[in-house]
Amino acid sequence: MSKPDSRTAEAREKPAASGIVDPEIDPAQLVYREGDWFRDVTSESGVQFANRNGREGGRYFLIESFGGGIALIDYDLDGALDLFCTGGGTISAADPVQISGRPCPLYRNQGPFLFQEVTTDC
Repeated sequence: MSKPDSRTAEAREKPAASGIVDPEIDPAQLVYREGDWFRDVTSESGVQFANRNGREGGRYFLIESFGGGIALIDYDLDGALDLFCTGGGTISAADPVQISGRPCPLYRNQGPFLFQEVTTDC
């Protein structure tokens, strides 16, 4: 026996991900491709970021297992998803061990695969 749906009729009619993906957009347009091939647009994208997990120091701590990540958010409310990158950190090879965090950059989406770093502007 299934539970009755306690949501309102309006909530049942509205999809959970409403507004996140436009159903009118062809999914093939969400990736940059030329024919059947993808094209690397890293250098022209404006994103200059590398996550660091501390392994450069040659030491092994729990902190190294915490992976970095990227959040897709519309921070400026213009309807385009912007990038927030977690910076990670570095661990020194010398004693005493020093752990340093790295900056977390924010990139504003300026159009198809073009971003501008706006961390200091925020």
